[in-house]
Amino acid sequence: MTRLREIEDSFLYEKHRFNVLTNKFDDLFSSEGEQRFMKDQDQIISRDIIRVIWR
Repeated sequence: MTRLREIEDSFLYEKHRFNVLTNKFDDLFSSEGEQRFMKDQDQIISRDIIRVIWR
């Protein structure tokens, strides 16, 4: 029984992660989704680096 609970917990965790990622993927193709996607990403850049975003 313990092993089945572990498997169920693992499955539910992965299912939740999948749902979150699916929603993020769907949002990417919505209105202004690309801008929201870029804002969600880590924006760590050194001071002497220039960032270029190709469109």
